[in-house]
Amino acid sequence: MNPKRTMKTREKRLAGIAIAFALANSAAQPASAALTLIDQFSPGIGQLVGSGFDDTARNVWIYGSSGADLRSYSTTATFLASIARPGEAANHADIEFAPERLTLGSTSIPKGTLLMINGESGLADIYAVNKVTGAIFDSLPTSFGASDVVGAAYHAGRNTFFLVRGRVPGDTDQNRIAEISTTTGSVLNSLQLAASVFEVNLGDIEIASNGNLLLVSNIESRVLELTPTGKFVRYLALPTGVSGLSGIGLDESTGEAWVSSTSGTVYHLGGFSASLAVLANISTRLRVQTDDNILIGGFIVTGTQPKKVIVRAIGPSLPLVGKLEDPTLELFGPSGSIGSNDDWRTGGQALEIFTSTLAPSNDFESAILATLPANSTVYTAIVRGAGGGTGIGLVEVYDLDRAVDSTLANISSRGLVETGDNVSIGGFIISGSTTKKVIVRAIGPSLSLPGKLADPTLELFNRDGVPIASNDNWRTGGQEAEIIASTVPPTDDLESAVVATLPPTSHTAIVRGNGGTTGVALIEVYALD
Repeated sequence: MNPKRTMKTREKRLAGIAIAFALANSAAQPASAALTLIDQFSPGIGQLVGSGFDDTARNVWIYGSSGADLRSYSTTATFLASIARPGEAANHADIEFAPERLTLGSTSIPKGTLLMINGESGLADIYAVNKVTGAIFDSLPTSFGASDVVGAAYHAGRNTFFLVRGRVPGDTDQNRIAEISTTTGSVLNSLQLAASVFEVNLGDIEIASNGNLLLVSNIESRVLELTPTGKFVRYLALPTGVSGLSGIGLDESTGEAWVSSTSGTVYHLGGFSASLAVLANISTRLRVQTDDNILIGGFIVTGTQPKKVIVRAIGPSLPLVGKLEDPTLELFGPSGSIGSNDDWRTGGQALEIFTSTLAPSNDFESAILATLPANSTVYTAIVRGAGGGTGIGLVEVYDLDRAVDSTLANISSRGLVETGDNVSIGGFIISGSTTKKVIVRAIGPSLSLPGKLADPTLELFNRDGVPIASNDNWRTGGQEAEIIASTVPPTDDLESAVVATLPPTSHTAIVRGNGGTTGVALIEVYALD
């Protein structure tokens, strides 16, 4: 019997621990910001229970209590059109719009598609609807709720839905937020709000431009902002005369929102911060070997406040042949070692990693949680195979607190680039509400190492796997002047680079050796604005 595996089996009891989010102490927190009333209008259809903002067409959508249709209005309150409501008549429902292409169940849903969440009775359903004809593209039955699911929002940074259930006296699952898989509808994580912190009756949930959750309720005089893991951020006080909020549609480009109310009024509110785009979660995958051919990931934390991150070393859960069976992880800073881990359930951080919602899915994978000083400090994560093992591994860094004044900046990973599945694959997510200009570099010849990759090529893809750009030798391809202007051109003409202005979503860069050659290479992403 493998004692290490037996130990991990015993430790799986941690997975059964209910996540207790420490929100009770937030009840005494005052509102840390105030919203402003810009305008308002009344559609004249009585009580409203849902609203959404279509940022592709710049329209406001509303749903009335148990109404037969969904209605759209211009931002100047002009009625535009209506479509039939999918599903049953509801008092507990919400309207959303896909902020990017996503998969609902097994169907690919284009950006801008109308999503209606119906939580009136039983488990909540999510419908993808043609906003012109009302035709249903697909629907996703979820495993959350037993009536009274009043709001939902899609989180682009996590590729999940967040749903909120209102108060149901005597029901232990009332006043609860759940994170839902977009493909299976299953509950991935959940947290229950203490009534003293915030109580949802009719209400809604929305994703702020910084990735946090915003909650409104018709019995609260404030908006609650939380991180996706349930950490209290702040309250936003409603303007005088604004009350009974039942739905929210955020316009990320302006930091404004259109909110519906049980009085039948639609309020146009300002004061929701619009955030600049930043590099968020980052990762690199390649074959981990030994000596100089291990996987090394580097990143910089800029800003003024410490940044909380989770660093992960993934292997056994990868759906690949030849994966690294037992990765180990070390994290270093300017003063030396910050921490190390071999198997995330050991080392004293298991519960904290579990409650981060980003625990590795295999017990043999490793993770480290750390709060790191900023001020352009450089950090390095090193992935090896336990006992000298080799195989394909993944190193990842996730930003766990985007509310502080610091960001993940320049990122890089070094390792042995081979062929087939063993090329170097770098992933990164841009978070925020604006585009981000970056330079991606593939470095080899200028490395001061034996066995370096003599002629690296570079490809950049969007979230759907569609090519954005490619380069072989940075002085060719038409971007030489722009690359020089970035101030970080490669130092060898055989190295590759791409400058691109990218939307806030996930992206992938792939480094190969020209002509199928192999060697040690570095893949880097620099934020340019």
